[in-house]
This record gives sequence, structure tokens and C-alpha cells, in this order.
Amino acid sequence: MALRLQLSPRAARALSLCPPPLRAQLERELAQLLCGRSSALAGPEAGAPTLLGMGVKLRYRLERASGRLHLLELGGPGLCGGPDAEAAAAQPQA
Repeated sequence: MALRLQLSPRAARALSLCPPPLRAQLERELAQLLCGRSSALAGPEAGAPTLLGMGVKLRYRLERASGRLHLLELGGPGLCGGPDAEAAAAQPQA
């Protein structure tokens, strides 16, 4: 099944700042998650944060009827522009 990916502004910013190899790995792990072949740790509720094998946390909403995947948030170590990177950038340097 083909899905149309819709990014929140925060997720789009995080992805735009990441190097291509990291984006490609994220795409592979997201595809595995949606196919049910992932070792991701999902939250107990719909829309809860999910931790991918590469250490990236994300929140998404899947609408199978309309064929849409809404990527709401991305974050984690090494993910440029994600909430963790933004928090680290805001920390005062000693």
C-alpha cells in the first residue's frame, strides 16, 4: 500500500537538517514499522512516541482509509534539528 507522507513543520525542519544517509535510514525504519517488521518500541496509545532502532523518537498518525501518514515529531541523539538538538543548542556553554 502506498502512503502519502505529510510532515508537521517541526518534522520537516528536523529532516531538512539531517544528512542524506540518516534520512535514508529513517525512511527504511519507518517503512519497516508500517509493515509490521520493526523492532521499534511503540507507546501504549495511538500517537504516543515510538522509539526506532536507530534511537530516533517519533510521533505519527496513520490514516489507512485516506492513505496518509502524518509525521508529527522527530527527535533523538544525532537527529539534527529535532527537539533534543534544539534543547542542546539552547543550553548555555560553560
